This record gives sequence, C-alpha cells and structure tokens, in this order.
Amino acid sequence: MSSNKIAPIPQPQPHAPRHQQKPQDQPQPHAQPAPQLEHQYQPKISPSPTPSPRPSSSPSPIPKTSASSTPNPQNQPQDQPKPQPRICGGNFAAIGSKCYYIEKDKPQEWIGAIYECSRLGGRLAKIKNRQELDDISKELKPKSEYFVDINCRKNFSHIKKENTEKPKPGSWGATYVVRVINSFGQCGSRIGYSNKLFVCEKHELTQEQKQDIKEQFQKIGEKYYYIDSTGPVLWSSAFRTCQRKGGHLASPSNELELTNLSKELQPGLQYLIDLNDYLVKGQFMAVTSGSKTYTSWAAGEPNMEFGFGNVVIEKTELGAHMRHVKAKYEYPFICEVTT
Repeated sequence: MSSNKIAPIPQPQPHAPRHQQKPQDQPQPHAQPAPQLEHQYQPKISPSPTPSPRPSSSPSPIPKTSASSTPNPQNQPQDQPKPQPRICGGNFAAIGSKCYYIEKDKPQEWIGAIYECSRLGGRLAKIKNRQELDDISKELKPKSEYFVDINCRKNFSHIKKENTEKPKPGSWGATYVVRVINSFGQCGSRIGYSNKLFVCEKHELTQEQKQDIKEQFQKIGEKYYYIDSTGPVLWSSAFRTCQRKGGHLASPSNELELTNLSKELQPGLQYLIDLNDYLVKGQFMAVTSGSKTYTSWAAGEPNMEFGFGNVVIEKTELGAHMRHVKAKYEYPFICEVTT
C-alpha cells in the first residue's frame, strides 16, 4: 500500500519550482511515521485477542472489593445475622424481654403460687413497667385474674370490678393484700387466700442486685447471707425485701449451716426464715424450694395452739433452734443467696 501512495508524489507539478520537488525526500515523512506508529504501539498492545475491553473491565473489581469492605447502610440489615430467639428452658417461654410461665388451669392461693414458682426455678412475676404488663396480658385468659408482683400505683389502670372478698377468720391471708392482673392490662388488689391463676418469672439477677450482694451480703460457710438490723417486719415484707436484693429468706438445709449462721446472730433475738405452714397447718414448707426442708425445733416446738404461722431462728446458750410463731408478729429477718 505504501508503494501506491509514494508513486504519484515525485511527479512535478506544472507550475512548481524544481528545487522544491525532491522525490526522494517527500516520501520520507510519510513513510517514517507508519513504521514508527507500528513500532511504538506494538509493545503496548496486549497479546490478548480483545485488548480494548481490558482497561474498561479492570476497574470493575475495584468497586466490588471496596463495597464489600465498606458497610452499606442500606444492605446492613441483610448482612447482619438475625437475632436468635431467647431460650428460656424448662416450662418457661419467652414473652417480651423476659421468660415467663403462665398457669392457666389450676388456681391457687397466693402462697401456693409462690411455692409453685419456686419449684419451677422462678418467682412470682415482678412487673416493672407498662410494656411488660402489655406483653403478658396478651397471653392471659379473658375474664381471669392472675397473681403477680406489681405496684399498682405506678400509673397502671385499675380493675374496675370492686373487691368483694372479705377476710376469712383464721386464714393466714386475712391480712395479706396481694396484686393481680387481667387480660386487659389492668391491676388490682385481692386477699391472699383467694384462689387465682398466676404468672411466674424466671429468676435472673440484675447487675444492681449483683452489686448489692457483693456489698451487703457476707459469706458464712458455703452461702452468702444478709442479716437485717433495720427493725422487725411482717413475713411478707421480709420476703419481698430479700427478693429485691436478689435472694430469698434464709433456709438452712442442715445442722452445719444452722450452726455457722447462728454465730453471726445476736443472742435472744428471733429471726424470720423461709419456713411456714400457711398452706397446710403443721406442714412446714420452704418457699425457695416449695417443699419440706430441714428443721431443728427447740423444746416444746412446734407450738400449734394458735394455728398456722412462721418459723424463726433463736440463738440461746443451748445453741440455735427454731420456733413456730404467729404470722401477725414482726421480727428481724435473714436473706440468703447462693452464687
């Protein structure tokens, strides 16, 4: 192709001067660039049969790599693993942020509900706010009331039905006012001996309770105890105070535990522990286990002349022993926690 182009160039123009016509010099600028172009671009051309797409395709992996290393707010929920459902174990089921057991078939007295929750490894459900109450109330049977642990004064709506229950003479619950809720998310007050369904909550220590245990409880033997010195209270108040602290009323399980505990008690004082015969007269049950437990009675005990009552520990010169006392009397108390 170059020879066909060069041939007409040396022909002189009719009016051009002869000194400007250089047949050998004129083709040189045309002949040299062509080989130079081939020579210059030849090393840069890739041996690949399709060299041109390479520059455009090479940047494509770059944004993919950067996108994978840089979080995308729109894709973040898809990349994050889904939260695993809460595993409660036993008879408890996840409702809202906690684990609950809802008794739907067998109404019991309030103390019976306490025992049953303990047997299941929990306690009567302690409802702290409106959200927890709403979560539970959706699972309750209509036209039924359930025992729970709730402060009805905290801006909760109240059950409109008036409490027509009257104290039953001789009943342990004649003076015990307890709380109930219904499927409408309302709460109210009832007498403790009335039969109701109930809601249990799996017992889990909060960070605040763990801190209280560290600061207020002392290790005696293999357990940790809190010996109250603020003043005598009823059993129900002592029961709730121990729960707030993350424990329960003390329940010595053998003679060694009772002996170790008595070393820290003041002689002549009587301390409430986790035993009573509220459900069945003469059958002393531990609230923490919901079953019979170890007892060490003083001479002449248990005194059953007055009916049901609580159990106290008394330290004397003869050692530490247990006594049966009336439920209406107030005493100091002992809390226990097992860590």
